[in-house]
Amino acid sequence: MNCKFGTSGIRGPYPESINEEVLFRLGVVLSREFNLVYVGMDIRDSSESLLNSLIKGLLTNKIEVINLGLAPVGALASLSKNSLGVYITASHNPFDHNGFKIFYKGGEVYGDLEKQIENNLNSIIPPESKTLGILKTMDWKWAYKKSLPFLGMGSAKIVLACNGSAKVVLPTLLSELGYELICLNEEIPIEQYDRKIISKKIRETNSDICFLLDADGDRLIVFDENGEEIQKDIQLNLALDFLKPAKPVLTVESSHSSTKIMSDRIITAVGSKNVGSIMMQLNSSFGGEPAGEFIYSSLSYCPDGIATALLFLEILKQGKISNLRKKYEIPKIYREKYLVLDRDRSMEIIKKSIIPYFNNVSLIDGVRIEQSDGFALIRPSGTESLIRLTYENFNDIETVKKIIEESI
Repeated sequence: MNCKFGTSGIRGPYPESINEEVLFRLGVVLSREFNLVYVGMDIRDSSESLLNSLIKGLLTNKIEVINLGLAPVGALASLSKNSLGVYITASHNPFDHNGFKIFYKGGEVYGDLEKQIENNLNSIIPPESKTLGILKTMDWKWAYKKSLPFLGMGSAKIVLACNGSAKVVLPTLLSELGYELICLNEEIPIEQYDRKIISKKIRETNSDICFLLDADGDRLIVFDENGEEIQKDIQLNLALDFLKPAKPVLTVESSHSSTKIMSDRIITAVGSKNVGSIMMQLNSSFGGEPAGEFIYSSLSYCPDGIATALLFLEILKQGKISNLRKKYEIPKIYREKYLVLDRDRSMEIIKKSIIPYFNNVSLIDGVRIEQSDGFALIRPSGTESLIRLTYENFNDIETVKKIIEESI
């Protein structure tokens, strides 16, 4: 078996690379190290079968397993802050894929613990299925809702497109807080949502805002009252300006405007796992990526789309989102990709060429070059033989492109 952790858990096509055998083996591995494990899943067709196999593996040893069933990933991360949590999902990946994320003390596993789990998962000889542990369920919705931030009452009209795992808690919560909801047809698979249909529904119903969440409920996309999707960099800017957090943790992919809003911001590698781990180390209260993923340490060290929806309802009380967004110039970010034979070799050549030529170079994750009004970021793809270039208002981009081309 050759399972390998990526930037957020392990994912892949079902059943070719992620299947019941993998989850059973994972359960056995974790049952030998932890006494209490919370488990949950998203809405994919394969998730329930994978979750049942995980539970069977966990119960091969004398431990306690608490099954949340269908629940947003943020709920599992929050409730397992003092133990371990495993969530079945492939997040925003295609629906014929699946996978899992593992949480320890409220954040995704990383470093030595991640490597230990990966090695054991690939090498273990699983025992015969037997039941020695105890399986429990719990009323997680009450405990989770009680822990959420930004629980202010309101009366705005919301178009809600959350047919993923968030649907089991977010509509009820918003109704309890006084909001008027227009929920899109639950029979529409989340991956088939049409932005044009959403935009039209917002305008037809004179709604104030719209929220679109992904399968596991960690990412949020916001639309204003005119049906315009808010660019994810602008979403991050709105959150930073409203919260004004100390030492917010951002990633190397963040736009120039986002990195300049907070002078004490911390920059880390791409991936919510990296953002959460740095937040934990520095005791930061907020971190985010320009992908609709925001983390609130008072809740957990996992992105939580439900908490972010509540945050934007508080922001909405300051005025229409269409007006608030005008404060920020929409960043003109360009992305290009280069096919290479050896990603690691190409990146080493790029680093050696970039460092002597440019000032203010960061090697935290790939190569990021800062300028007064923009940046350029060169990173290897995590899954393909590609080098990716992202840039915004960069004065000498042709030199950067030439360096990349010469590395191929």
